[in-house]
Amino acid sequence: MQIFLFGAYTIYAGNTDELRAPFWRLAVHWLPLFAVLVAGLIGLGLLLPAGWLRRYVVALFGLGVLTWLQGGILAADYGPLTGKALDWELHAGRSPYEIGLWVIGLTAMIAASRRLVAIAPFASLLLVGLQTVVLAGSALRSGAPATAFSEPSEFVFELSRTRNVIHVVLDAFQGDVFGEIVDGDPAAAEALSGFVFFADHAGAFPTTIASIPAMLTGEVYRNQEPVQRFVRRLAAERWLFGVLRKRGFDTDAVSMHAQGLASATNAYVIPRPYVGRGEYARFASWQLVDLSLFRHAPHVLKRWIHNDQGWRLQTLWGVTAGGAATRRRFHSDNGRAFLEDFVRRVHVGRERPVYKLLHVGVPHLPLVLDARCEFIGLTALTRDGYRDQAACAVDLVRRLLDRLRALGVYDDSVIVLSSDHGSHLPPAGFGADDAGLFADLPEIAGAARALLAVKAAHARGPLRISAAPTTITDIPATVMDLLGFADGGYSGEPALRLAEDEPRERTFAWYEWENADWKRAYLRRMDLFAIDGPVGDGRSWSYRGAIFEPGADLEAISEGWGAPGRDRDGRRVRPLAEAAVLYAPPGSRAMRLELRPAAPLPRPVTVTVSVNGEVVDHLTLDDPAWRTVEYPLPPSPAAAAARIDLRLEPPAHPGAAAQPAPAVIARDVEWRP
Repeated sequence: MQIFLFGAYTIYAGNTDELRAPFWRLAVHWLPLFAVLVAGLIGLGLLLPAGWLRRYVVALFGLGVLTWLQGGILAADYGPLTGKALDWELHAGRSPYEIGLWVIGLTAMIAASRRLVAIAPFASLLLVGLQTVVLAGSALRSGAPATAFSEPSEFVFELSRTRNVIHVVLDAFQGDVFGEIVDGDPAAAEALSGFVFFADHAGAFPTTIASIPAMLTGEVYRNQEPVQRFVRRLAAERWLFGVLRKRGFDTDAVSMHAQGLASATNAYVIPRPYVGRGEYARFASWQLVDLSLFRHAPHVLKRWIHNDQGWRLQTLWGVTAGGAATRRRFHSDNGRAFLEDFVRRVHVGRERPVYKLLHVGVPHLPLVLDARCEFIGLTALTRDGYRDQAACAVDLVRRLLDRLRALGVYDDSVIVLSSDHGSHLPPAGFGADDAGLFADLPEIAGAARALLAVKAAHARGPLRISAAPTTITDIPATVMDLLGFADGGYSGEPALRLAEDEPRERTFAWYEWENADWKRAYLRRMDLFAIDGPVGDGRSWSYRGAIFEPGADLEAISEGWGAPGRDRDGRRVRPLAEAAVLYAPPGSRAMRLELRPAAPLPRPVTVTVSVNGEVVDHLTLDDPAWRTVEYPLPPSPAAAAARIDLRLEPPAHPGAAAQPAPAVIARDVEWRP
């Protein structure tokens, strides 16, 4: 019950935005195996003599308790299971004590079976009963999946006879890689006749949840309200779907996610895998059991269950003979399948003008496709491999554009190719200094290299490449401008009107992301960067502060300090051994503090002070007296906290243990408005 019911439902309830069928519709696929296992356990017990039966009952109870502990209290964070390779070494240290717990715990319980056999049945019922109550409460809260499974309706493939805006969002397509592909493929460049490719386009966020609202409303999220409320509010007020509906357009939203589709005339969420109803339910059911088994297994077994993304049960029982679900569970192959289906079935049928959004999962990681769109299985991430998968996406777009030409609507249509973000591949020649605040700044810049290429109606001529400093929030204004609507009210700039040499500062907000964060009210932390120059040049990037979720304790978030205490005068002090970070309360304009050595030192110590990554002082401490210093803080974006770094040069105890003795003490940290 722990694996097949309670664990499976816990995972289901946390992923209703991804799943397209009710829980019990999925459960029917594994209930026969569950019944066989239960019957087998009962049958074995009935065949055992009394002495062995006592041990058997306690062993089952012990296995149940250990499974419950492993999947609950001992559950570890292995990161988002999005198809990326897992770092098995991260939790390798768990194996000895987990194996010890299972072996010693089960052995001890069996050894004490005479005492435990009397309480095991009652304790089992109690554990099952409590979890049943929790499951029922969860079922009442979570309810049905956000979007039920459905076959694509006729509107998905239908265009207008009069006027079309076709907006293809290629999830996680990195813009600089698009430039490499069209530069080396004359056929692809020729297919994009009339397009302008914006080679210095910037995204605003590293993942879909915040990027799509920015793309379709021109507004950026800054933890100002719960993220789902933000999306719902914009969907009602500012989403491009609703704005164009008021101007006489049918708006068709076809997307990987249900996010923000409420104001569209028609909406379809592409299931993953993109297969028939029965095959989808069968695959999703065993996918849940695989994930539940993964969660409840000790670390030593997890890699076998994971099977290098092959997953044991969903590939064994989750697919029909020759079924495509195994391949299409990956975003890119699923996006390929949908786009190929769209190219085959697209037709002209409506009189009303149409805005059609197609948000598909190619070339989203992991790498599973080659440049010819053939499935090659999971492949390690390399730039060349990603370029091949991205070349498949370009080829799919080429086929779509050729189909639009055959239908006679290409010339009259406004066509936008964009992505929500890049794929974290360092841009070629980025040149960032890895000794800075963020050693992974090249990967952050890769996430910011989103794609944008635009074709105006009746535009002709070869593909043109523009260095205009566009950003993802320009897309709504660009669409409205190309349609001749001057009253859209969007804050961005029409991309085709931007001069290539126009100075413009753009902003990128970086955050760490887990699948479970879809259910969080706020993002835990957003690091803000200003981009003053080309996105692919490390010299253009500067740090502007962090925005934390409301109620975050900036004191607790500070890093690198020892335990706070009091000096002889009762004043609060903080020890510093090597390096430490402070975050200023939003709105602070200056920081004041006092510093001195913690004890007599063999040589002077220099404290290097940086504000938002810029060094502001090298303070040498060579005597035991307190030194009072004050530093101005630069203006930060609204709600952002400036970051202050203090680093000892050289560290007081190079090569020492993990927790060296403090070398410097700070006291009376004061923030001034």
